[in-house]
Amino acid sequence: MIAMFVEVALACLSLQNFQSAMQIYSGLNLTPVQRLTNEWKSLGKKHKEGWAELMNFFDQTGNVLPPPSSFYSLLSRFFSLLSLQILRSSFFVPYHSSTNTERS
Repeated sequence: MIAMFVEVALACLSLQNFQSAMQIYSGLNLTPVQRLTNEWKSLGKKHKEGWAELMNFFDQTGNVLPPPSSFYSLLSRFFSLLSLQILRSSFFVPYHSSTNTERS
């Protein structure tokens, strides 16, 4: 049964249907399914390689890296220059008259 789901997930990947492939992969990673040790041991070589391909494709380690320390100094410099630019620029405040001055 697991072999069939591995095949379907690989077929979804080949069709670039990543959402369905991810859902099947997530379902196979559930704890109750992972506990089926006899079922996992009975997978053939082809299906084990397919499962390894799925695990490699959906691996999330290294997906998000912390920003470099220079990023924060660059960001603070940007905002300080931006605030100086705002202070140097002349503000235009529109004048709104409360009286109605219509010309005839």
